[in-house]
Amino acid sequence: MKHISSNVTRITLRINSLSIKKLSPVALALVFSVHVHAGSELSIPSSDIKTARLVESIVDATPIERKGPIYPSSAAKRGREGWVQMSFIIDTDGSVLEPTVIDSAGDVAFERAALRAIKKWKYTPAEKDGEAIQQCDTKLQFDFSINNNGVSKKFRTFYNSAAKLVENKEADKLGLELANAEWAGESNLTEITWFHYLQSEYYFLIGDKKNELKHLYKATQKPKHDKYNSRLPEATTIRNLHRMFIIEADQQRFNDALYTFNSLKHFKSEQAIKTKEALAPFAEKIEQHIASDNLIIRDANLTKAGTWSHRLSRNSFVIQDINGDLDKLDVRCDNKRNVFTIEENNQWLIPKSWGKCQVLIDGNKGASFKLVELNS
Repeated sequence: MKHISSNVTRITLRINSLSIKKLSPVALALVFSVHVHAGSELSIPSSDIKTARLVESIVDATPIERKGPIYPSSAAKRGREGWVQMSFIIDTDGSVLEPTVIDSAGDVAFERAALRAIKKWKYTPAEKDGEAIQQCDTKLQFDFSINNNGVSKKFRTFYNSAAKLVENKEADKLGLELANAEWAGESNLTEITWFHYLQSEYYFLIGDKKNELKHLYKATQKPKHDKYNSRLPEATTIRNLHRMFIIEADQQRFNDALYTFNSLKHFKSEQAIKTKEALAPFAEKIEQHIASDNLIIRDANLTKAGTWSHRLSRNSFVIQDINGDLDKLDVRCDNKRNVFTIEENNQWLIPKSWGKCQVLIDGNKGASFKLVELNS
């Protein structure tokens, strides 16, 4: 089968039949200090040297009880695998608050199992200057796997047929073939990954960037370290990251686009180096745009009831052009969290001391709105 590898490295941290990977750490302590090497001469008078001042000290929450989810028996019997990405808050007493599914692949039963388990987790709380604080932007990914890393003969036949349609740019036939397939919820992780890859190729052919990005996210995780392992070949992964960057920038998901750009540093191949060099001028323009007074506008359309999320590039925003029902707005930053009701044209100004922030908005199916970031 073209490109598909039968050997897939598991995520390293295993809990029962489940693997867990932390997606992003909270900011570490901000400490300023002066270092003087022994035997060196100071270039300034000693009377001018001042003692460094500790601005603040933040200690991350640490787990003390994290029992893995129970693998859904219905999925296990059918050999189904999947993953669930979650955002949650660690409260001042170490309990988990407001776990929210950000994305998932595979059987919907995995989402329910992940939510049931994570609500029981316990941590030692995060601390700021010795006092317990909420850790408000914590993310984890659960991989549900029974180590079924190969692909079936049936899937191999399906993939070869679909890949031929991609190569020939026969979008209509490809769309029908994908619509009639059942691989998204009834496969192992390898087959799910390649199915979403084919979906992204289909939406690329018909010019639907929103759905193309949706399936690129499901097929390709952004690397966090140099030992990144993927179910896709490196060349395909780099190409997908390139496409992610373009769409994220086009949709003004600037924080996400910069993260995608920086993730390319974890690859050392010539393709990765050339891709990063090609994207570097555009990443610089994004940073300039964020620093300017130009607006950053995200259009949101909820095709189903649930949670819409956005990572802020700035610390001020408004919600405009609301159509339909929006229930609440949840701002989760590194070490602060607030929940608001939503009224059009209200402005939210977030103190920079809160750190990087994510906005979660709950709404009903069909709701639409604009989130506009301001440079206050």
